[in-house]
Amino acid sequence: MFDFVWQYLLGPIVAEARDGTAVWNGVEAVAGYNLYNTVAWALIGISIVLFLSRAFEKYDIDLNPEKALNLIPLILLAGVLRFVQDAVNLPLIFELLLITPIIYIWVAGLAIVLILLEQFKDLSFKYFNVFALLAASGIILLLGAPLLPLTGILIGSGAAAGVYYYVLEDSRYQSLPLVFMVMSQFFEGFSSIYGLTQGYEPRQLLTSTFVDLMGPLGFLMVKLLILGLALKMYFDLEKSYQSILLIALYSIGFATGIRVVLRASLGV
Repeated sequence: MFDFVWQYLLGPIVAEARDGTAVWNGVEAVAGYNLYNTVAWALIGISIVLFLSRAFEKYDIDLNPEKALNLIPLILLAGVLRFVQDAVNLPLIFELLLITPIIYIWVAGLAIVLILLEQFKDLSFKYFNVFALLAASGIILLLGAPLLPLTGILIGSGAAAGVYYYVLEDSRYQSLPLVFMVMSQFFEGFSSIYGLTQGYEPRQLLTSTFVDLMGPLGFLMVKLLILGLALKMYFDLEKSYQSILLIALYSIGFATGIRVVLRASLGV
């Protein structure tokens, strides 16, 4: 049983830190996603979300779409830190802390702390957000990642979000949190297409299937499907669940996207 857990769940995390493979008790694990860890992390994530939602409701902690929007700098910083694990040789303990899904766990904990501090200690998000953006920018410059691909993808995804904003002018879909949700998905889609042109293959099961069927446009098709489902669900949810949906999409959009474009532009 533990051999199975190692090979498909825990081992891939260690293998990612060790650049490809890891062996325990004669069983080799390979870095990356497989059917078992994809399902396991999804179920664990859903369970944690449900637990936190009930805890927030029980203790009257306000979680709304505007707070989700305020977490974008933290999400971008998390994506840059994930890139650091790709680009820099670090001690194993730090490598593990920066690998999915571990990085999501402690970043989510930090986000909860920020939400609690704002509500109960009247500490504004803006102070941490300035730090997060400066830290992310500093790391990118320090590691020497070319800025042109990142700038182009930011402009392209911002333009796509702008089109969305004006097409849906004066409708309930025009809110700023939703505009950034759209931008996040195009940001990741354009980043992944750029990564594909640099020789990087998609690792998630869903996107790799669509790319096999449709080529690079498969990335955008996945993102459009995600956006369509999210927008269809959004207004049927309570505010706390709207916020969780936004945070999830910001994370898979901005955090994953910035890691992909930085990796591809630096060739790591």
